Amino acid sequence: MDKLRKPMIFMLSATLALSSGPLMLPSKAYADLNSIPTTLLQDDFSDGNYTESPAWNVSSGNWEVLADPTDTSNSTLFQSDTNEGIISTGDSMSDMTVSMRFYTGEGKGFPGILPRFQDKSNFYYFQMQLPNNKLVFSKRMNGSDTTLNTVDYAFAKNTWYTLKVVLSGTTIRGYIAENGSDRLVFDLVDPTYGSGTVGIRNKWQSVHADDVIIAEQPPGNDIQLSIAEQTASSVSLQWSEIVGASAYRLYRSSTPEGGYSLVTNTGTLGHTDEGLSGDTVYYYKIAYEYGGLTESQWTAPLEVRTTAAAPQAPGELKAEALNATSVKLSWSAVDKSTGYRVVRAEAGSDQYEQIYEGKGLIFTDNALEPGASYSYRVTAYNAAGESAFTVAEATTYSIDSPAEFAATAVTDTSISLGWNVLPGSDVTYTLSRSTSATGTYQQVYSGNENTFNDSGLTMGTGYFYIIQATVDGVTAPASAPLGVVTVRTSITPGQLWPDLDGKPIDAHGAGFFYDEQTETYYWYGEYHKGGWPAVGVRVYSSKDLMNWTDDGMALTTLQSMDDFDNDPLISELYAGREDKVDIWADIRRGRIIERPKVIYNDKTKKYVMWAHMDGDKDPYNDNANYGKARAGYAISDSPTGPFVYQKSYRMDRAPEGEKDFFPSDRGMARDMTLFKDDDGTGYLIYSSEENLTLYISKLNEDYSDVTGWHKEGRTDDKGNPVRDSTYQAEYGVDYVRVFPGGQREAPAMFKYQGKYYILTSGASGWAPNENKVTVADNIFGPWSTQTNPFVRTLPSDPDPGKAFGTQTTSVIPVDPEKGKFIYVGDTWNGGNFSNDAAKYVFLPIEFGIGSDIAIKWYNSWTPDLLNSMGKVDIADPLPEAVALGKVPSLPTTLNVREGEALVSTPAVWTIDNRAMTAEDFAKPGPLTLQVTTPEYNNKKQAVRVNVIPENTLYFVNSGGYETADYSLMGAYMKGTLANPGTADQMYAPAEGRNWGYVSAAALASGSNGGDIFSTVRYLNGGNVSNSPKGTDLTYTFDVPNGTYDVYAGFNDPWSNTSRRANFIINGTNTGAVSFTPASVRAHKDISVSDNKLELTVRNTASQDPMISWIMIVKPDAAPPANDSAGLNADALDSTSATLHWDAHLGAASYKLYRSDREQGEYKVVYSGNGREYTDSELNPGTEYYYKVEAFEATGQSVRGVSSAYQVHTAQQSAADVATGITALEQPSAGAKKLKLPSVPQGFTVKIASSSVPSVIQTDGTIVPPSKETTVTLELEITRNSDDSKALTVPLTVKVPASVPSPGGTEPGSGGNPGGNSGGNPGNGSGSSSNGGQTGSGNPSEENVVPQPKPEKDRSVLELQGQSDQKGVVQSNVDVSTIKEAFKVAPSMDAGQRLVELRLKPVSGATAYEVSLPASALIDQGESHVFNIVTELGMLELPATLLMKDVVGDGIASIRLVRTELPKTVADQLGTKYGVQLELQLDGQPWPLESQLILRLPFQSSQNAQQDRIVAFAIGVNGVATPLPQSYYDQKSGQLVFSVTSFTGNYAVVPVEQTFADLAEVQWAKKAMEALAVRGVIDAEASGDSTQLHPKQEMTRGQYMQWLMTALGLNASSGNAFSDVNENAPYYEAVTAARSLGITSGTGDGRFLPESTITRQEMMTLTVRALAAAGLVDSETAVTDNLTRFRDASEIRSYARDSVALLVYLGIAHGYNGEVKPLAEATRAESATLLYAMMSKLVWKK
Repeated sequence: MDKLRKPMIFMLSATLALSSGPLMLPSKAYADLNSIPTTLLQDDFSDGNYTESPAWNVSSGNWEVLADPTDTSNSTLFQSDTNEGIISTGDSMSDMTVSMRFYTGEGKGFPGILPRFQDKSNFYYFQMQLPNNKLVFSKRMNGSDTTLNTVDYAFAKNTWYTLKVVLSGTTIRGYIAENGSDRLVFDLVDPTYGSGTVGIRNKWQSVHADDVIIAEQPPGNDIQLSIAEQTASSVSLQWSEIVGASAYRLYRSSTPEGGYSLVTNTGTLGHTDEGLSGDTVYYYKIAYEYGGLTESQWTAPLEVRTTAAAPQAPGELKAEALNATSVKLSWSAVDKSTGYRVVRAEAGSDQYEQIYEGKGLIFTDNALEPGASYSYRVTAYNAAGESAFTVAEATTYSIDSPAEFAATAVTDTSISLGWNVLPGSDVTYTLSRSTSATGTYQQVYSGNENTFNDSGLTMGTGYFYIIQATVDGVTAPASAPLGVVTVRTSITPGQLWPDLDGKPIDAHGAGFFYDEQTETYYWYGEYHKGGWPAVGVRVYSSKDLMNWTDDGMALTTLQSMDDFDNDPLISELYAGREDKVDIWADIRRGRIIERPKVIYNDKTKKYVMWAHMDGDKDPYNDNANYGKARAGYAISDSPTGPFVYQKSYRMDRAPEGEKDFFPSDRGMARDMTLFKDDDGTGYLIYSSEENLTLYISKLNEDYSDVTGWHKEGRTDDKGNPVRDSTYQAEYGVDYVRVFPGGQREAPAMFKYQGKYYILTSGASGWAPNENKVTVADNIFGPWSTQTNPFVRTLPSDPDPGKAFGTQTTSVIPVDPEKGKFIYVGDTWNGGNFSNDAAKYVFLPIEFGIGSDIAIKWYNSWTPDLLNSMGKVDIADPLPEAVALGKVPSLPTTLNVREGEALVSTPAVWTIDNRAMTAEDFAKPGPLTLQVTTPEYNNKKQAVRVNVIPENTLYFVNSGGYETADYSLMGAYMKGTLANPGTADQMYAPAEGRNWGYVSAAALASGSNGGDIFSTVRYLNGGNVSNSPKGTDLTYTFDVPNGTYDVYAGFNDPWSNTSRRANFIINGTNTGAVSFTPASVRAHKDISVSDNKLELTVRNTASQDPMISWIMIVKPDAAPPANDSAGLNADALDSTSATLHWDAHLGAASYKLYRSDREQGEYKVVYSGNGREYTDSELNPGTEYYYKVEAFEATGQSVRGVSSAYQVHTAQQSAADVATGITALEQPSAGAKKLKLPSVPQGFTVKIASSSVPSVIQTDGTIVPPSKETTVTLELEITRNSDDSKALTVPLTVKVPASVPSPGGTEPGSGGNPGGNSGGNPGNGSGSSSNGGQTGSGNPSEENVVPQPKPEKDRSVLELQGQSDQKGVVQSNVDVSTIKEAFKVAPSMDAGQRLVELRLKPVSGATAYEVSLPASALIDQGESHVFNIVTELGMLELPATLLMKDVVGDGIASIRLVRTELPKTVADQLGTKYGVQLELQLDGQPWPLESQLILRLPFQSSQNAQQDRIVAFAIGVNGVATPLPQSYYDQKSGQLVFSVTSFTGNYAVVPVEQTFADLAEVQWAKKAMEALAVRGVIDAEASGDSTQLHPKQEMTRGQYMQWLMTALGLNASSGNAFSDVNENAPYYEAVTAARSLGITSGTGDGRFLPESTITRQEMMTLTVRALAAAGLVDSETAVTDNLTRFRDASEIRSYARDSVALLVYLGIAHGYNGEVKPLAEATRAESATLLYAMMSKLVWKK
């Protein structure tokens, strides 16, 4: 049955139904039947099918229709698995009401409604958290969940519950049905998603859902709500009647926007709300019930303020005698009180005197009489009056506790105490001790002595003491607790760490700073006081990093705005500040201040603190969320403060064109650290893009902001830096992003021996996770692959996979020169700071070989351990690969670098702290050895090697990723591998792929930045049992019959301990696989008899099978006979050769030898561990011979010297010599001849051209000028052997002015001004001609009129131009010649006549110019076309460029100029020259715009990929922009493209860029590369590689940007969609598309740019864009060709014509008989469609 858009009819009341017309009664309104919400979608699943009427779209999970567990006759929607299940339905809409039921079952699930669903990573979520007994409303943005509201709710098991949610604009309300009525769960405002579909989500338990209803929003509300009366504690409200309403629901909130709760549900027209606070603003809204799906909409808020009244009397008044002369009073705060008064009288007297008036809640009354009794009264007051009083009494002590109670001596195990003696005949002192100030005290001493030594104590522990005295039978009060800590002599990670007063150090997210001025360490951190968020920043100081003094608050927060006036410290610090609201918004109590860090500015002499400042974006909202995401700074003159808060900012942004992982909220800054480099430059390192990307931003000179926001140099009236009006940061100069999308936070940076290190954690909230380190030689990268530095050395050590239960907070550089650094981590205790449960872990950082570091666990350690942590720099090369099955030969002594010297020292090699055995090397893969140097504090360092079998036939990195270790290991398998260069592939023998994985459902996971264990291929079966994809992940290898060894690596990168599988080889089960931890399986002597080796991972649980890597070894294969060691040269010129050689197993170093004879003497030219060397300073045209030899770490040769490899250096060409000449020797005053540079034997040099031949002639003669003259020369180099020639670049010399001689002019001053030194008449122009030949030939030809010659499809005018001094060859054509040329031109099919003006080439020409009468370009009503043909290029010029009313008898000039590109552009493009087009009319810019076709010649090599030959436009700003519509015409050898600007500079380049992640999408590789090099597709640089992310989902905004760029579409202006951020890279494209009518968005003024695009959406937008470009007629009806697709019925009506047209044009194709219109498109699919579009319709080949 059709359950879509079935209207729901509600009977409101008999009165309304029978009414013949509206009753015009006063103060009444009527519920209009026409306004009752229409049901848009309803599904009770009674038809047993969820795939149609309506169609539900599964994003994840297994769904089916199943019987109701409480009523088998009822059908429900059922998710059978326990993983995240998401399913959605309906059209996208904005305002809606959604209702559905869920069955709780065993109470373990999290089912709920997804309103405004975008995709599986973006939606709202109203869920029942059954195990937690909570109702939660949250939102998911880019996969990250944020809770917006939580309400406790007790659920029963095996029970149905109905949830309802109403969305109207940004207002969202949720209900749960109770006893036939709807209970309001939450009322909130959120603007994140404005529209979307509706979905269901569940996890952790299977779930039943039923009775889905989607309706319009509730009817409007015309009730008039008003105030009847108000008092100090109540508000009486009344409202107008709604005829047809069954009841009214009144709601109240303290804010107008949201947070309303139900006051009453009544059938009357009024209500009195009681129990309110006086002088308080409340807001009321009312709704009515009418029998609909929910209540009506709410009225606008009514604001009511209760009347003011005197406050209540203070409660909980306590009076406590502290000693003999003082009493402490305390009371609780009173609402609406502005102050308190305290009066006192002696007991029994009614004579009270006022002793206190103020806002405090504590007062100590001093200077009282010993042993006296007092009565106290406390009142509260405000402007309305004063309260009644509260009474309390107290009696002072007769005597005081002993004075001067203090610690007199402290050791690590004892504390000596002393105090003053009290007078009396019988005095006893009682001393009690506790380990906390408020803990239980135990007596440790009682006697009459006034000293006590408390011994046997624990090192580094805080103790608290109180003393009482009894004097002659009278007991004194107990003293205040005295806190003392025993001396700390070692660091105990994870244990309670007290300061010197015995109190636990409270400074989390710490920053550490050594101040050279005070020679003291400072520890800054979040001051939590047992709760969250922190209440400020605390600072501690120490001289030895173990014993810390509490120095108080470094940064003090505000209680309220009143502190600016009333708090002595705050009022002083911020006096005169005009930004007090901003300060209050950032550092008031309840706001989030995290990870404070401090550095010292040497220039300003200020201490600068930066911290993560957060909280709600609304400064008046006290919600402690992470919406603000800013970095703020404070400054101080002292390291202990007080720090004066300055300002907070958003920070740097993803550069244009790069993927921003949270584009809706740019510039975020959360977890952060500070780093000060050796040159004093400061850097802020922080987590951004919703914690998905790490940023490193340079700070300005005073450390007050990042430099990227200060490019304009703006300042305020006080000279302080002010941010730019627009963001103009330069990427790579002002900031960089590290591991974009990698989700890293908690950064800590340090520097050692010139290398930068960053430690970071993953993002898992308060829970610990794997922390990693990355290293770089430059602070802006590139950064190395991240590794986990935490190492477990004992089974009892905490988990190193979770950073020993910590999260990185800081690294303390104790002595950076000597490698002494301390890792500091927080143990967050799940965010629970009570009872000081969150502690700190300090551990030494140990440096190993290269840039390796290790962080090991020590239960207790002392700082002297740091002496052995620095690097022992082993200078000897060590092996990176060793042979399988045998212990490698390793040196027993090593050379260690100490400064400039090398010191030989013993070395001991172990594995896991034991001797190595052959068994340790029995399996291939990475292995960590240990080398210990006893003479260097027994320093033990890790040496990573790779165990590699010989005769490896296949090495497969499942997933296809070229990880660094895979490439390295593969290098040692050269000569035997059958799959070199192919890490993985699908098995397809019919297509020549005779090995690989079998199932198309086998997907890859990982990245090139991982390793062979972190990358996997897995069967995408949904992690369920009985998966339709099966249970087997199979690899098949077609191999010759014989015996093989099989090795396979297994790992679960998701650490799923429940994953189970068996490993089956050719049908034989070899047993269960271990995924966690990673493992290697070794199976030898596998017999193959049918030429096939089949490996299967078969799951035995509900988790998908997976595999990391495979090696197939042929152990009995003969080793390669070639003894050349792979020696070859792949780069060779006349003076150098770059040689490569193969890696050798067991080799630690190599030597390269050279000789000039094959049997001659060889000398070492290279020694080291590299496998490439460039041998330079060779002789041109000479034979050389090379040999290579590999050596073990012991110095023994591995295989001896290789055979000789011959290299023949090239003969130098004329171009080589010309390129080497870049400057000339400047002539001296009076010089008569220019000195030319020397050239190699066999070459000659002469002047080819001179810009001023009257000063320097082409024979080198200098005619001294009257004033200093700059002359530009080009030299011609000739190779005598073949007379080949080449010109140098233009060279400049300055010729000094002539010095007159007595009696006449300088000799030679009457030289030849015509520059006729070349011996040829007519060259008086001094042009850049070669050998004196002019471009014009015989001067008599100048007046010869060219005659048109008819050819097959055109007439041709051959023009012989005249060359001027600058090498510009000019030609003129008159009107009569043009008319005659068109007259003889044949008329083609379309009536077009073509005239081709061919300008003959002129040697040395720099430009060609043709002048035409403007009348030839005026529309004559005929299709006339000119082709202007020169050696620099060809321009197609329609004879309709001008109109009669624009020009009369003017002259049009067309010029093509050979230009030298700016160096930056030339270096970027790899070409030195370009061509500039210039069109002018009477010497002025061309008056009209039109589209012309320009063709530039390009000689393509035979192997060049023609799709990669691209035209670039060079802008006036020196930026080269690829032209997406340019294409290479192979037939003509020209690059063709259109131009609209009649002045432009262009270049043709074969783009050789490679992309690292296209191995698995060979079907899309050509398309993606062609579009990427044209600038259509955005690429991402990652380390040394560039990636296109082909498998990433394509968003709507991104596709629109690609499409508009490809077609060159734009619009000058347009209205932007409300959800398209103006800073988004696709902003202009989407806005232009809207202006051109390509898209109207998704409704409600939105476009949903970050939603994944479906295939039908993609095709629809493509056709509309093609129509806008005039390339297709979008109205063409060809829908008949869709019948061949099985899923044609799934194509939405709006998309059918577009899909059909693209299929008809051959642009779109199906998948196995399906068009998959609803499938989400990937970047690879999108690129393939665009490439087909461009090939068919744009690149007209």
